[in-house]
This record gives sequence, structure tokens and C-alpha cells, in this order.
Amino acid sequence: QIRFVNESGKQVVLSPEMKECVEGKRGSDILQSGMCGKDISFTLTYDGVLTLSGTGASDNFHSQKFPEWVANKGLIKEIIVEEGVTGLGNMIFRDCMSVEKISLPESLLSIGGYAFAGCVGLEEFAFPKNIQTIGANILSGTVLSRVTYDGYDEDWDWVEVGSGNDNWLDKLEVARVGLRVRLAERDASYVYTGSA
Repeated sequence: QIRFVNESGKQVVLSPEMKECVEGKRGSDILQSGMCGKDISFTLTYDGVLTLSGTGASDNFHSQKFPEWVANKGLIKEIIVEEGVTGLGNMIFRDCMSVEKISLPESLLSIGGYAFAGCVGLEEFAFPKNIQTIGANILSGTVLSRVTYDGYDEDWDWVEVGSGNDNWLDKLEVARVGLRVRLAERDASYVYTGSA
């Protein structure tokens, strides 16, 4: 919150950015937009909704490379990853402490290490049914009350889960239980790996 007081009575000239700030942008107006991958764009609105859209995977981030929204990460309350995004890179949403809600698409196949680490406002997390790879420590520093997977229980066995994920694995709930048949190629012959 900014409080602007002009006690001198003199004319004050504000920059366009400051004028927007004083007049107040609201709601779904775009605060920031840009790219976070070769074919992945983002928008961040004044009401704290960060949306990723496009096709393919986002960039990986690290201690020397941050997402463009890093200066505004404290404003982010909701993250929406749209259909078409297949991968979320390392540390992409790390320390977005105000995030309370995350929506992930069925197209998402991989989540990089520390992707949601430090998102302390999260209480629930849902993995989409097509997830294949989960990086190390993706939810470290969070205290989740519920973690779900929208696929079949047999499919979860095929998900590669990195180290340091013990803080949520014991809370995992699988949404669908049922007969699924999966054939795995082993030495040029197929082996039944499902359950009856």
C-alpha cells in the first residue's frame, strides 16, 4: 500500500508508472508479462494470478537465473498452468510464499527440482494424471494437508520421483483405483506389469 501526501501545495509531476500506482490498477489488469521458456509465456495480474501458457517446457532456473516475475513473487496468490505446457523447470516457482492455489494441466509430464519449494501458503497439491517425472524436493518447505494424484494407482508406480520428497509422499492420495494393464518392454519381449 502506498500513501501519497502533498502537504506543500505545489504541483507534483508523476511518472506514468507512479501515476498508475497512485491511481491504482485493479483485478485482472496485467501487471507483468513475458517469456519463461522458448514457447512458454506468462502473465501476472494485479490480483495475483500468474498464468503460464504455450507449448513445451519452461526454462530451468537456479541461483543465478530467476524467472522474470521474481520481483513480484510475493504478490502471486494463484498459479495456473494451461494445457499445452509439458514441463515446469527447476525452481520456477520457488519461494512464492503467498501462493494458495495451483492448477496443473493434463499435458504436464515433468516438474523440475525445487519447483514449488518454499510455497508455504499451499495446503493442497494435485498431480495431473499424465505426470511422469517429479524432481527432487519439489515441495520442500511446505506443510501440505493433502496431496493427490489424478491417475490410477498402478500408473503412480511408473512415476519417477526424485529424492527429498518425503514431506508429501506419505500424504499422497490416488484418485482412481482399478484394473489397468501396462506392458513393459524387457529384452524385446513384453511383460505384464498390471494387477488383476
